[in-house]
Amino acid sequence: MKRVVAIVAAVVVVVAAVFVGVKAEVIRPNTILVPDGVKGVDVSEHQGTLDLGSLSSAGVEFVYAKATEGASHVDSQFEATCGKASGSRIGLGAYHFFSFDSTGEAQAENFVASAAASWSDSSIRSLRPAVDVEWYGDKEENPPQAEDVSIDSIAL
Repeated sequence: MKRVVAIVAAVVVVVAAVFVGVKAEVIRPNTILVPDGVKGVDVSEHQGTLDLGSLSSAGVEFVYAKATEGASHVDSQFEATCGKASGSRIGLGAYHFFSFDSTGEAQAENFVASAAASWSDSSIRSLRPAVDVEWYGDKEENPPQAEDVSIDSIAL
């Protein structure tokens, strides 16, 4: 478990450090790796209750559901989304919304503890975990220093 937390923390730190050092840009999926026309959505408690039937009818093939944010927040709809995805033909991935205000290790521990359900149910077509890194609040105008974001990698 500690190794998983360390690996996830390292990924979070690297992604954050890259994000801080490089201006964000829209990235299009590689059509060699991702067939053209594949549809997916990301959801969180902000969208309310998930209707997988409607998504499936619309041709959606995968859903990334927000599991956690920062070091302590757990998305209130994540567990319900996992339950609805169980046995469905729609793939489910869990994502963590990165916070510049807490350590990567603490965020990784929160994510691993909270998202474990999406990986333990064998009836769910599990996708790889993802990290959502974007500016929030005043971070775009006042971004953290790259050294401050990457300091956790030294501790790992």
